[in-house]
Amino acid sequence: MSAAGNGRRRDDGVVILRVLVTGGAGYIGSHTALQLLAAGHQVVIADDFSNAKPSVIARLEELAGQPIPVHRVDLTDRAATAALFAAEPVDAVIHFAGFKAVGESVAQPLDYYENNLDTTFSVLRAMAAHGVRKFVFSSSATVYGENPTLQRTE
Repeated sequence: MSAAGNGRRRDDGVVILRVLVTGGAGYIGSHTALQLLAAGHQVVIADDFSNAKPSVIARLEELAGQPIPVHRVDLTDRAATAALFAAEPVDAVIHFAGFKAVGESVAQPLDYYENNLDTTFSVLRAMAAHGVRKFVFSSSATVYGENPTLQRTE
């Protein structure tokens, strides 16, 4: 990894990144981690395991054929997030850590806003402090309503 967080270049010119996958033990995060590893990138997983089981990690390592650094961390905790970035230098972050249950989000919207925004802000602050400039934010979304039109425009 370069000091600027731009990865390292292989002899064939391909850039290999060390990627932090937040929520990496979840369904989408774990599949993303496997694809990154298959493409030759290095992966670090951060997850609080509130929506995933720690046993997922053993299966990921089995499928990947290599150990994967994993940190159980509450990303709403800025100090813990900063410590993670200090311990695991990365080139990029793919941010999947967030609450996602539709029914629960309707019943407890402030809890969802707080968690999903605080994790994002905490990660972005740690990235800024460590010179990490590559960020992919992912959010699963479900749209409900009366409109039967399947195609939506943005």
